[in-house]
Formats: sequence, C-alpha cells, structure tokens
Amino acid sequence: MRIFVGEYVCGGGLLQHSIDTLPITLRREGFAMMSALVEDLAEFADIVLPIDQRIALNQFGMNRSKIEFLSSDQVEYRPLANAEFFLEEWLAAASTCDTAIIIAPETDSTLRHLLQAFRTQSIPVFAPTDEFVRIASDKLLTAERLLSANVPHPPTWIRPQIENPKGTSQKVIDSSVAKFLLHGDSGGSVVIKPRDGCGSEGIHIISRDALASREISDQEILQSQVHGMSISASIIATRNGIDFLPAVTQELDPESHEYLGGKGPLNPEYQQRARQLVEKVIDAMPTLTAGYVGIDLLLGQTPKEDVVIEINPRLTTSYVGLRKMVDGNLAKRFFNLESSSINYGSVEHSVAWESGGHIRKQTRR
Repeated sequence: MRIFVGEYVCGGGLLQHSIDTLPITLRREGFAMMSALVEDLAEFADIVLPIDQRIALNQFGMNRSKIEFLSSDQVEYRPLANAEFFLEEWLAAASTCDTAIIIAPETDSTLRHLLQAFRTQSIPVFAPTDEFVRIASDKLLTAERLLSANVPHPPTWIRPQIENPKGTSQKVIDSSVAKFLLHGDSGGSVVIKPRDGCGSEGIHIISRDALASREISDQEILQSQVHGMSISASIIATRNGIDFLPAVTQELDPESHEYLGGKGPLNPEYQQRARQLVEKVIDAMPTLTAGYVGIDLLLGQTPKEDVVIEINPRLTTSYVGLRKMVDGNLAKRFFNLESSSINYGSVEHSVAWESGGHIRKQTRR
C-alpha cells in the first residue's frame, strides 16, 4: 500500500509566509500529528510525504532527531519550496498513491477545498464526505445542526441577533438571545470565536457588559460561556463501522486557550458520558462513512451539564497520546487492517503528552 500524507503546516501549505511568523502552536501540533501518523503508517505501508523544505533544513524550531523518520526506507520525502505550485505538487505526488490522508485547518475552508481538489482528481482520501466537512468546518452551521437535533451545545448567536435581539430576519439559533443579552439573568461571560477557526485561534472571552463596545464581524459567532472539563473524543469511521477511541482530557492555557497537551483515558463514568454525546453528534450530522473525527466536549458536574463544543473532521493532536494508549497500531484501523475491540485498559491518566508530541508519562497496564 502506498499512502500520501499531507499535513498543511509542515507540508508546504504556508510557504508564502515567513517561517518566523507562523504561530508556534501550529508548528508544534502540525509536526506532532504528522510524525506520529507517519510512524504508524510506515509499519505497514510506503509513505509519500511532502514537506516544507525549511523543516528539512532544521529551521522550523524542531530538533533534528525528530525528523529522522524522513530517511526511512518506507518514507518518500518530497521537499517543497515554491508556494505557487503547492497544490499541484501535492496532487502530482498523491496521484502515485492508493489513498491520501489530509490534515489541514478548517480556516478559510482550507481542509474542505483540499479534499475537493483531491476528489476532483479521483484520488481516494480517507476523510468524511464533503457535506460532513462543510458543516463541521463552520461553527455556525454546526450549532444549527446540533441544536436543531437537541444535542447539548452552547447557545449561539450571530451579529444581527446581537444588534437586534427582539426581532431579526436572520434564523434564530437559540431563542434565549433576548433573555441573555437584554434581561441579564443568565450572567457570566460570553465567547467570541471565528466561524471557521482552528484550535484557539481568534477566541476571546469577555463579560456580557463589554458586548456593547465589542464589534463582532459577520465571520464571528458569539456563544454563552460554558464551564466544565475539556475533553477530546475521537472516532474512526470505515466501511465496517465506527471505532470509538478513549476520551481524554485537554489541557488549555487559561489565558490564551492554547492547547498544551492531554492525558487519558478518563474513568469509566466520564467515558460513558463522553460516548453518549458523541453518539448524539453522529446521529445529528450527515452520515459518517469514512474518516477520523475529533469532537471537543465539556463535561460538567452532572451529565445534564455536558455539552458538545465543536467537531473537527480530521486528525487532531490527541492522536499522539491515543496511539500510545490503544493496543495495536491505531492507523491500521483506517484501512480495516485491524478490527479487534478497542483495548486501552482502565488506568486513569495512564498516558500524558504535550502539544508537541512529547509523551510525559506512560503507565504500563
């Protein structure tokens, strides 16, 4: 089997930008996901790997030892240096492969457009359908879809509803907008985020009173702030069905909301609560027949307070910990090469990792 692995940040998608201007979070997490996935895939397949040539020259803030896998006999290294022909080079390289895996941000519909380009060229991709990606990549569409299906999700509004909460021609996602913004009996803070943001990008938490002086663009949404334990729950969908991976915690910077790492698995009670939410998401979204999907949740003090925050229709950074937590090669499940039940033991927090992929702790089961 020959597999194309395209990670947008490390694979040349940002060649038009000076490497020093790229957010360190994108560098760390992109490289962590790419290297973990390539290491797993190389156990049973040949890999074609496009990469920003500046990484190969060790100018990406990475230790040279971390890119030693690039010299593996199973990895065909494709350095990219010309931003103008980035997509053409990806497609040309992938045309020699049996399938492709794309890891890219949802920002500006980047992930969706890349998947469309590959499918237009009849290159198979391990990814959800275009309709699934379209909805999951847009936090407004996600909110509409989940709330209309009675999936627990923070109340969500757009600018016209905020400017004129008593009446608007726009579709009202949640009827509590007037109560929340005018009467003040909901209290607390609000979250402003891009409709197509990725990770902590562009997220702001402000008091409700500060809304009057905060300009909100058409490409932003506003949500009531919900408190709880930040959880990542991942699933793998293939023609044989859906594998539910162990839910894990996410460590976030309290100020910047930047992803710092995670640990898991959760205890059985939290696992059950997380799975119940994920099953509701699957029922609410377009049919999921293929792909890796990460779902961000908040688990409250009681199950009634649990909510879904967003859906990532791609590999997420939690993969670097999950692959150490689950028996066997996790990537084999993408291609139905491993079909046994998911086994990850019952030791709470048996694996802990940083956003850059470093495993801080791994307890033998």
